[in-house]
Amino acid sequence: MHTTGDLALDESLLGGWPQGSLVQISGTHEGLGFSLIVDSLAKLTQAGRYIALVHTPMLPFAPALALALRGIDLQRVAWIQPDNQTSALWAMEQMTRSGLFAAVAYWGPPLDGTAERRLKLAADTGQCLALCFRASRREDHTYAAVRLAVARLTCYSGLVGREPYTPC
Repeated sequence: MHTTGDLALDESLLGGWPQGSLVQISGTHEGLGFSLIVDSLAKLTQAGRYIALVHTPMLPFAPALALALRGIDLQRVAWIQPDNQTSALWAMEQMTRSGLFAAVAYWGPPLDGTAERRLKLAADTGQCLALCFRASRREDHTYAAVRLAVARLTCYSGLVGREPYTPC
């Protein structure tokens, strides 16, 4: 198990992210949900393990990853930005299966059953945490050990004393 860094999420996941498993995090916007894994990635890199970010929707901002409270060791991060999804999935499968990476995170469209199964088997073989992010939700069968749906929280703040104030 890899702790998420959030006690409530760890409790919901019965201890954290399951090692050697496929985890799917889906949301309404690309990149949503990354904050759920940053603490885990930081702990893994601080322990001397390697991680990889594959086919990210945005350029990772290295200073924020390294200087934030999370403290990801950038010397232990591989950033792979292939030209297409096929290459991205191939890269993720190879890194996940290799046993060299503690965690590999991939962003892209929903995976078909064959790709999911291959990544799940690769994660099990390499004892790697395979994280798949996508910008839509698929409700059918999955090979993922954990499937989370995240949404952007919309907060409306009014003036204190005139309207209810909700801190975001």
